[in-house]
Amino acid sequence: MSHAVVLQPAVPMRLEASDRSEMVSQMLFGDTCVVLHRTEKWSQVRCLFDGYEGWVDNKQIELLDESEFREVCSWSRVVSTRFDIVRIDDSTIVVPMGALVPGGGPCRVAGFSVSSLDDDGGLCSTMVAASDELMGAPY
Repeated sequence: MSHAVVLQPAVPMRLEASDRSEMVSQMLFGDTCVVLHRTEKWSQVRCLFDGYEGWVDNKQIELLDESEFREVCSWSRVVSTRFDIVRIDDSTIVVPMGALVPGGGPCRVAGFSVSSLDDDGGLCSTMVAASDELMGAPY
C-alpha cells in the first residue's frame, strides 16, 4: 500500500476515474492519502484526514516513500487565514484556508523542496486588499 500527498492548492476527488465524473470531495495542499488502486491516468485513494474515497488524476498527487510520508504527517500548521503562500522549489503557490503546511524550514518531499512563507513581505495583505477592492464589481 502506497501513500501520496497533494502539493497543489486543491484537487478534486471524483466518483469515477473520469474528468466528467461527479466531484465527491476535494483534497487540499498537504492532505495525505492511501493509494488503493492505480491506473495509467488515475488513482483510487482514501484521504487520511476524513476517510473519503474517490479517484484523483495522477498528475495531481505525489507518491511518497515511507520517510517522506512520516515527514508530511509531521506537518502541524493549518492555514487559519484566508490563504497562505508556499514555495515548492522555485515556484510560489497560494494555498487555501484549511491546508496543512510545513512549519519551520524547508523539507524535501517527493523530490521537491517545500516551505511555508508566513507572509512573504506582505504579499498576503496586498492580495487581500486587492481582492476586497473587486468585491461588488460587475462581471
